[in-house]
Amino acid sequence: MGPEHVSATQGPSGAIARSADRCDACGAGPDERHGRPLNVHEVWVYDDVKHVQTLVGLRPLCGTCSACVHIGRTGAVAIERGGIDMNELRDHMAKVNGYTRAEIDQHITAAFRLWRARSDFPNWCQDYGEHAAVMTVENLKGSPRIR
Repeated sequence: MGPEHVSATQGPSGAIARSADRCDACGAGPDERHGRPLNVHEVWVYDDVKHVQTLVGLRPLCGTCSACVHIGRTGAVAIERGGIDMNELRDHMAKVNGYTRAEIDQHITAAFRLWRARSDFPNWCQDYGEHAAVMTVENLKGSPRIR
């Protein structure tokens, strides 16, 4: 599966419907997910000069792919609560992306470097643009989880 995403104007339910209940990254269907629901991941574009992140779409991801996308938070939860095999997640990332473990480790290191640089500026703005009407608390009640 490719990095396709749907317009956020279709909302979280639209993202799930368009995916045919399959993870957009690894293709896991309900059986592979053991009945667990898909997460709906926000897709952002970052302007590192103006410090604006712009919502460009939504992407349905299985729990494993969502944990990989949010590898920093996942690692923090693993330290705090345990029960998460970070090596298993790295292996999943390598398989899905066709990378070696060394390439995945380089990717994670680069992602942390970028996150640290962006975190140096505390006042990022979020631009929902054409998606603002959909991305409200009222519209998202009862929707699949947004991450």
